[in-house]
Amino acid sequence: MPDHLHLLVELPGEGLSLPAWVGPFKSRTTLLAWAIGFQGRLWQRWFFDRILRREESIERVAEYIIHNPVRKGFVETWVEYPWSGLGPET
Repeated sequence: MPDHLHLLVELPGEGLSLPAWVGPFKSRTTLLAWAIGFQGRLWQRWFFDRILRREESIERVAEYIIHNPVRKGFVETWVEYPWSGLGPET
């Protein structure tokens, strides 16, 4: 999505919190974006998270994420969205 990012993340073990994971992720991706010419701030200071409930299907959540560009009208099918990471080349 052009203005936000959906991630489905499983943290390794019990020693790492989501904020402790998100901070380095934002730093690393900002440096990569700057290296390819992006200028300015990339991320907001805060983030929204939601923990999956035991009865929720990981597959259903993943489907929601990959179909978001279709619901927003950016593409006809999710495989057409170039930043899905799941396109026809995979």
